[in-house]
Amino acid sequence: MKKLSVNEINAVSGAGLQEMYEGAVIGATTFAFIGGKWGGLSILNFGIGQLIGVGLGLLVGGTGGALYGATHTSDQVEQFFNNIMDYTG
Repeated sequence: MKKLSVNEINAVSGAGLQEMYEGAVIGATTFAFIGGKWGGLSILNFGIGQLIGVGLGLLVGGTGGALYGATHTSDQVEQFFNNIMDYTG
């Protein structure tokens, strides 16, 4: 049985540290934008809701993007978050 190298495994699975990093960055920026937009709808909270939305967006989007990038290619991650942006942003 042939043993696969690290490069061969990454080429087949699409998973790697680069994809996790890109997923975290794309997810964090997408969710921070969405959270800031929806969190700032009320003028009565003086930006507190927007701040919380951006913070939670960074946390949730970054974590989710990294997890999604661990099993998908960079193009798939980008397409996934573009679809989220189309429907919610």
